[in-house]
Amino acid sequence: MKKTLNSIREQLSTFYPKEEIRSVSLWIAEFVTKCSPTQLLAFDVELTSEWELQINEIIEKLQKNYPIQYIIGEVEFCDLRFSVNENVLIPRPETAELVLWILQETKAKTILDIGTGSGCISISLAKKIESAQIYAFDVSTLAIEVAKKNAIKNGVKNIHFQEVNILKPYEGEEKYDLIVSNPPYITQKEKQDMQKQIIDFEPNIALFVEDEEPLIFYEKIAKFAQQHLQKNGFLFFEINRQFGREIISLLKNLNFSEIELKKDSFGNDRMIKAIWK
Repeated sequence: MKKTLNSIREQLSTFYPKEEIRSVSLWIAEFVTKCSPTQLLAFDVELTSEWELQINEIIEKLQKNYPIQYIIGEVEFCDLRFSVNENVLIPRPETAELVLWILQETKAKTILDIGTGSGCISISLAKKIESAQIYAFDVSTLAIEVAKKNAIKNGVKNIHFQEVNILKPYEGEEKYDLIVSNPPYITQKEKQDMQKQIIDFEPNIALFVEDEEPLIFYEKIAKFAQQHLQKNGFLFFEINRQFGREIISLLKNLNFSEIELKKDSFGNDRMIKAIWK
C-alpha cells in the first residue's frame, strides 16, 4: 500500500500543494479500502484489482479539479460528519469558527440559520444546544434535502427546515433569539483568483454576488432581523474579508448595537456579531 500511496502522490503532485498531498492520498486509500490510516501505514495492505480501478477513477476526477469531498461524500465539521454533494457548499474551517463563537456568546433558545446549505451551522448548533428550537432556511430544495439527511445522520430532531428565498418578501411573524447566516459574498471579479474546483463544481448560487451589490444579502438579512429578532437578540454573519467596515456601517445605520468584527484563525476579518435592542 505504501507503493500505491506514493503513486497517488506522484500523480496528483501538480494539482495539490505539497503539504496537502499526504492527507489526500490517505483519504483516497481509506475511502476505497475502508481501512484506517493506521492500518494502511502500519501493515502492507494488499491492493486488489477492484481497489486499483477505483483509485485510478478517483485520480482522474481529481485531475479534472473535482473536489475530493464530493468524491468521498462527506466532511467533518465541528466534530460531526456531514454528507455533501454538488448541491451544497463544502463546509469550511472558518464557518466552524463562527459556530464556536456563537456557542461562546449565547445559549439561545430559538435560532434561525439563513442559507443553511448542508445544514452544518444549524445542525451543529442543534447538537450543542439540545434545548433550543432551530429553524433553517434555504432557497434550494436540493440543499434542504441534503440538510434533512444530515440532521438524521447526526441524530438531530430539534430543527425545522424551510425553503425560503430571503431576497423576497417573507410573510411569517416568528421571532428568534439569534439569527445566523453565511450568505453568498464572493464578488464576480474575485472569481479569477479562486480555485477551479470551487468555481466549476460548488453551487454558484451559494457563492457569488454581483460586483455592483456585494452586500445585498447582508442588507436583506439585517432588515429581516429587525422584524424577527427578539429584543437583545443576536445577529451573526460570516463575511467577505474585504467588506468588514462596510458591513459594520450597514448595521450601525440599521440601529444594531454592540457590533463586533472578529478575525478567523488565518488572520482575516471573517465574522460579525451585532445585537438588536
